[in-house]
Amino acid sequence: MKDMQFPIDLLIPGVVIVKDITCEEKKDFVIPAGTTLTKEHITKCELRGIEYVYIKINDKNTSFSDTFNMIVAKAVKEGKLNKLKELSLVYKNYIEALNDIKFDFSKYVSDRTQSMNPYKHVANVTNMVLTIAKNYNKKLPKKEKIPLEKLALASLLQDVGRLAFNPKVLSTLKIDFMSTVNNLRRDYPGIPGNVLFKYLPDYHGLYGYLLTINMDIDETTRKTILLHQERYNNRDVGLGISLKLYRKDKQAALMAMLIRVCDIYDGLLYEGPKKNKQVPFASIPKVINLLVSKDYIYGEAVKMMFEYIPLFRIGSIVRLSDNRLAIVSRVDADNQFNPTCIDFDYRYIDMKKERLKVVNIVSEDELRK
Repeated sequence: MKDMQFPIDLLIPGVVIVKDITCEEKKDFVIPAGTTLTKEHITKCELRGIEYVYIKINDKNTSFSDTFNMIVAKAVKEGKLNKLKELSLVYKNYIEALNDIKFDFSKYVSDRTQSMNPYKHVANVTNMVLTIAKNYNKKLPKKEKIPLEKLALASLLQDVGRLAFNPKVLSTLKIDFMSTVNNLRRDYPGIPGNVLFKYLPDYHGLYGYLLTINMDIDETTRKTILLHQERYNNRDVGLGISLKLYRKDKQAALMAMLIRVCDIYDGLLYEGPKKNKQVPFASIPKVINLLVSKDYIYGEAVKMMFEYIPLFRIGSIVRLSDNRLAIVSRVDADNQFNPTCIDFDYRYIDMKKERLKVVNIVSEDELRK
């Protein structure tokens, strides 16, 4: 897999470079390949006008995903929206180059205290939607494939509208937002009239659309940002746009549905331990089924998510509600949250008879301890 460029101003200390960093003006300035960058290294590079460094990406480098997520979080937090376009291409190339994407839930659930940080949340969701789309594309003809670069960018930008916590933020961008909103109403007549005067979280898809008007991105990507907070067939909430009825850009609607379901799922994985400390996963399927029944999320998107991002993989180590550790031996596609488990002597555990539930996935770090 080829080396990938990263903007130097988004790098975090601890990253290892794979090519020498040099400066044309100062020939004696060299940071050799293999160096673990510190904050001082990054500052010196910025002072010398060095814009990019190379990091090697390969499927044996299990730390890359974590590093990249932190870089994405930094870009979103600092509002460097144009940098996100570059990062979306890096992410797309990374995902495409991997032979087999495996979403590691053991690592994912071991740090739930920080994962709902709004910036890290964006990186989590992007990781999920690209994993789904890459695998889903294998089933589709070339013309119908989901463009990973557009999906990556839309997902990374999904929550930039939350930056517009005050209408004054929009006014600083010197754009005729009222005309833009009125034009959007031709396609979406249900958009409320107060969207520019009263900030509501449910409108943040529209704010994100407006904030990216001056960015060099295509309209399908921007429409995905606009629609990602909308419900599948419920026009009484959000901006009032039904994704089921929207046919002008099917690709944007599909990408928005995927982002929405992963957005909700990430939130549930975070909230589960807080709301249900005994069995944090127990309430998630109930909530998801309820949202599907009310047409808040698309049932097919849920199926796609669980097909390509199974919560429990065969061989996963899990903790049961009686505090025992067990090994997942089988998972039914229609019942992801109740896997068949065996103990460490390979004996079947009758979960139903013993009234047991899976409390959590056990990470490698936890096993070592």
